Amino acid sequence: MEFLKGEKMIEYSSQIAQAAMETKAIRLQPDQPFTWASGYRMPIYNDNRLLLGHAAFRTLIVDAFCELTKTKELNPEYIAGIPIAGIPYGVLLADRLQLPFIWGKKNAKDHGMGRRVEGIPSEDLLKGKKILLVEDLISTGKSSAESAALYQSIGADVIACVSIFTYSLSKSDSCFREIRVPAYSLLDFPTLIKFVEKEGYFDEKQSKILAEWQADPFS
Repeated sequence: MEFLKGEKMIEYSSQIAQAAMETKAIRLQPDQPFTWASGYRMPIYNDNRLLLGHAAFRTLIVDAFCELTKTKELNPEYIAGIPIAGIPYGVLLADRLQLPFIWGKKNAKDHGMGRRVEGIPSEDLLKGKKILLVEDLISTGKSSAESAALYQSIGADVIACVSIFTYSLSKSDSCFREIRVPAYSLLDFPTLIKFVEKEGYFDEKQSKILAEWQADPFS
């Protein structure tokens, strides 16, 4: 997992951190952890759908994604949203870049056209095409890997996966290495912690708890 450097990207990262804290898209509770769907108790909860309710923040995120694609010279031919929360951000990016938008499913429909990929009449159209995956959040990287595997099985070239936020877990790094797809995030966990410390959201003790969790989240 790579967090992009550079003056513009650092500024975007700071603005996104501010937006996420302001809208409570990111909640940090080092003293009262959340219970995730997996059953694990975690000091952070992220719901980037809350950012969608603000036009200015939607624009901010798409601006940042566009800068990222330019910086990394990705040049995709299709934008693919990862269900479910990655779909609206993928649509926004595809609209800005004037590219076709698609999204894939784990299983083909058992009715109608039986498609695994929506947005195109035939999967054959994706063979050899450059696909950019768009995710809202990367935790373990599992959903991103599943989406990448789908497009790779069709014969498409998955050039990268981009996300708004990542927990920066070593598990996700391993996942992306295995599928040989680079991943880039607009905001990562270490940068978020630096931001909340600077802005006075937490004291040093609470920040330490968060940093320790990130180093060993599933213990």
